[in-house]
Amino acid sequence: LSGGERQKVTIARALAQEPRLLVFDEPTGNLDVANEQRILRHARRLARTRGITVLCTLHDLNQALQCGDRLFLMQDGCIKYTGGGDILTPETVQEIFGARVRAAVIDGKKYLIGADDDEE
Repeated sequence: LSGGERQKVTIARALAQEPRLLVFDEPTGNLDVANEQRILRHARRLARTRGITVLCTLHDLNQALQCGDRLFLMQDGCIKYTGGGDILTPETVQEIFGARVRAAVIDGKKYLIGADDDEE
């Protein structure tokens, strides 16, 4: 099975137990872009149509922005910020991850892109 198919099987097994909470640890790890999108859309659809709480750990901040209703930024094992996508700013990303980014809006959706090194 491909990575995407394995993820779908894992989700199906979990759903057979009729859970109220699904926890995914890096559900898009080692998947191609198409399967990343499918898995995240499926998780979001489950949350909306079945009323299931879906908790995902994601290192891709743009994925978190596109699929998360509530985000948690953690540092040293502690929640440092919580809220909607508005908590992901160039300042908070620099503070938490030490990465320089810029925010951009494309088709009404917020994205974070790496800042050029020569802008220092």
